[in-house]
Amino acid sequence: MQSFYPEKIENLQEIIANAVADKTALKIEGAATLDAVGHPVMAQYSVNMHKCRGIIDYDPAELVLVVRAGTPLIEIEAMLASENQFLAFEPPHFNKLFDNKSTSTSQTIGGVVGAGLAGSRRVSAGSARDYLLGFTAVSGRAEVFKSGSRVMKNVTGYDLSKLMSGSFGTLAIMDEITLKVLPAPEIVNSCVIAASDLKSAQQIISQVFASPVEASGGVVLPEKSALAVSLDIGNHAAAIIRIEGIQVSVTDRINQIKSMMPTTQEIHILENTESRNLWRSVCDCLPLADAEQIWRISVPPSKGPALFDAVSRSTEISGFLDWAGGLVWIAGNNKELHQIIRSQIAFHGGGHATLFKADISLRSTLSVFQPLPAALHALEMRVRNAFDPCQILNPMRTQPSIEI
Repeated sequence: MQSFYPEKIENLQEIIANAVADKTALKIEGAATLDAVGHPVMAQYSVNMHKCRGIIDYDPAELVLVVRAGTPLIEIEAMLASENQFLAFEPPHFNKLFDNKSTSTSQTIGGVVGAGLAGSRRVSAGSARDYLLGFTAVSGRAEVFKSGSRVMKNVTGYDLSKLMSGSFGTLAIMDEITLKVLPAPEIVNSCVIAASDLKSAQQIISQVFASPVEASGGVVLPEKSALAVSLDIGNHAAAIIRIEGIQVSVTDRINQIKSMMPTTQEIHILENTESRNLWRSVCDCLPLADAEQIWRISVPPSKGPALFDAVSRSTEISGFLDWAGGLVWIAGNNKELHQIIRSQIAFHGGGHATLFKADISLRSTLSVFQPLPAALHALEMRVRNAFDPCQILNPMRTQPSIEI
């Protein structure tokens, strides 16, 4: 496959214009760390955004960052850390999830935004699309367009940021990206609370999130996943709650959590460094790094434990619950796992399941993303055709199927 490496938006526009004229498909990639997410892309050429990188503007006082799409995520995070700021949606680093030998490859910010990725703080802070203030991109029509601005309250025109985030490069290729950043927390501690089962652990987290404590993360780890992140909780599930801020506030809110629990309930506190390392591992899905088939499932938080238990009764799985139970990660090897998961989702009231990691043969034959009702399917296809009528950008990667 021949690759193009544009350095300027004019180069990118020319590449897409030629592809439109010749009706040739283009595979869009940055560092290619998320190449295995979605349906395989069959294209004659690839567009690698590696050279479209660099910080265009960063104003710590205004909490605004303007960066080119090919800039590595680790470079952005390091620069923000030097100013005690961070990306509040906590983008995960999935390089080790897809390649255990990878230690230096970093996702690009364009890939993070294009995939709509968010980590464990999603439940309290929002997703990538909530921090995307604006962008400049080239559509599948080879037209340069801009959306948004440097302020969050700009509501002029269509909010295209919501479309671009999660589109996996199927609508347009972003060049400049403007993001909202926030001050980083001074202290990040965690409460680890043992529970008899997943449901009890999730109920503990729900109780805390319904209180004024303002937790920034809540995850439920079964015993196997807890051991994978060096937590020995015995034959139990663990409810882990993240509390962050200044020291006096963190201490006070942890005491509030303790007061909610029975006096016999043992609560283990992870201090700053240990706590940060734990959440980095959870956010990056490292407990499942060795798995060959991984499903990412979004359901109402109250349904998460029951769904996980129902699937585990049908086949051997591992996994955990993030987002206070609303995000369920399941790993297994059963070839019928997709049927089990989707039938259980329907039984438990609905949700969305994405085949997040699998070999190319499985991704070629299954519906990787949740099938859509006919009306939503038709709407999505109209949106795609509006941006990319020839369907040359990452064709078939997120092609939706119709719900039967």
